[in-house]
Amino acid sequence: LGKKLRGFGTGKYNGCGGRLEREETPAHCAKRELMEEANLSIDLDEFVKGSVGKLSFTFQDREHIEMLVHLFHINVQFRNATHNTCKGTIIDPD
Repeated sequence: LGKKLRGFGTGKYNGCGGRLEREETPAHCAKRELMEEANLSIDLDEFVKGSVGKLSFTFQDREHIEMLVHLFHINVQFRNATHNTCKGTIIDPD
């Protein structure tokens, strides 16, 4: 999880992520987004092994819209308790 520095949800904790690019798998997307948002490079195999589920969101006021979220659990060890990035601070839960 990372603590947002700016924009919607400033000061709140959120997982890294974003939209799939054309011809991109969810694992590739998660790897790219983690690099873009947290400057962390993790092997693609870790995302493939770390896939733990999907969440599907529907919206009462927008019945034609559905959001599918792919979930990954990746173990990362930091030398320090936090890892500062351009978009926020990643917190080491240990």
